[in-house]
Amino acid sequence: MKGTAIGLLTLALIANVGAISWDCMGTKPYQLQKDDSYEKGYFVCFTEKSDPIFYDCPDEDEYTFNEKTESCTLDLDGRTEPSCTAVGETFIDPSGDPCVDYWECDVSLSPTHTSCTSSDPDSRFNLLLQQCVPEKYWLCGNGIPDCNQVEHRNQRWSDIQDCGSFYQCIGKTLTKQNCPSGYYFNATAQSCLHNTREYCKVPEDWLPPLLVDLENMCKGNVGKFLPDPYYCKAYYYCISEDTPYWSPCDNNMYFDNGICTKNVPSTCICETIDWEALSPSKTTSLAHPDPSKYYFCQKGFVAVEESCPVGMVFNVREKLCSY
Repeated sequence: MKGTAIGLLTLALIANVGAISWDCMGTKPYQLQKDDSYEKGYFVCFTEKSDPIFYDCPDEDEYTFNEKTESCTLDLDGRTEPSCTAVGETFIDPSGDPCVDYWECDVSLSPTHTSCTSSDPDSRFNLLLQQCVPEKYWLCGNGIPDCNQVEHRNQRWSDIQDCGSFYQCIGKTLTKQNCPSGYYFNATAQSCLHNTREYCKVPEDWLPPLLVDLENMCKGNVGKFLPDPYYCKAYYYCISEDTPYWSPCDNNMYFDNGICTKNVPSTCICETIDWEALSPSKTTSLAHPDPSKYYFCQKGFVAVEESCPVGMVFNVREKLCSY
């Protein structure tokens, strides 16, 4: 490779040996293992017969070793709250009770945690309508009625995975029926209504998904260097079809186009923000090459690519989506 040398053997030689509590027998070559006594440390087995080599995660305080990605990462959930694009926008709160807890965007486009039961103890948060509804019209959990219960036989129930269909118990038999195209099922009305302006919509998870697939990422990429989607200064090297080996670049460099370089890639945009100038704010949004998208940045975390609602574009000056 051109540029900075990122040879695997060199990294092995410069690593520091830590407290070894196990050996490499039975492990895959170049396998990374978490150091249970130190969250920022990990071991590497280069062969089954070698001694495990100890490494530290990068100096940044936020980085710890993550077993899911076999790499040093930030908290992969990244954000502790959603980013708002419109007043009144709502999001489910995965850390709370999904039946009643949710986030709602206020006039300053800041998410506020709230609960349906704060105003009505018998209301529940409807995922599809993104609002509180009477408990008798919304089944929490998987949303499927139990036709052995008499109270579930007396009405139709929303399919929480599809706005255009509903469940109905005919006797003790569970049935599923579809609304006409362009309609959604309204449990309160117990009928199908026009789904104008996407009044009913299956919500998308606002937390970023896991982007590393350790089992499949190296298929067809043996001998190649792949970027770490969570940390701009690291990469994976494909030893074999099923063995990605993770390593940071030397000298605080960025990984871009197959090499470690001093140039900052556009995907690392959040790492260039002067957070002291933005203090006390710990979040901001930045322009994306696609005007219908933007980057959501939170201090200490990687950029998250977001899309504006349909028909809107990102307003660079106000840092929000608008028509």
